[in-house]
Amino acid sequence: VDTAPPVQAATVTVEPSTVTIAYSVDSKHLTEEDKHRLQPMIQRLTRYPSATAEVTGYTSNTGSEAYNLKLSEKRAKNVAELLSQYVADANQITSKGIGEANSIATNDTAKGRAENRRVEIYSPALKIATEDAAERPDY
Repeated sequence: VDTAPPVQAATVTVEPSTVTIAYSVDSKHLTEEDKHRLQPMIQRLTRYPSATAEVTGYTSNTGSEAYNLKLSEKRAKNVAELLSQYVADANQITSKGIGEANSIATNDTAKGRAENRRVEIYSPALKIATEDAAERPDY
């Protein structure tokens, strides 16, 4: 009885990925352009079921801290809900809002405040085991 040789497994590292969505003042809604910008992340999450995404919402410092925290949470939740429509397991996606924290620009200018009104979707690197098809005999 012939037995097939063991299949050689290779590990491939998929690099981390980040997508940033900008928001207008007091907005929590995604535009069609934003949805288009999310396509690479959607493709990653559907292609690699072990991939995860951390969705974090931010605001500028305009308005009260409590209001901004809630707004950032709503922004993140809306993006996470959209991504969840495309994945097999909603646990692949987590979301949180952190309000005014972690500004990436000054809040002293309109341009800086605009940069701070955002959602960042981060998917860490992952290792994927793949079978080397060239090593597998045809039966």
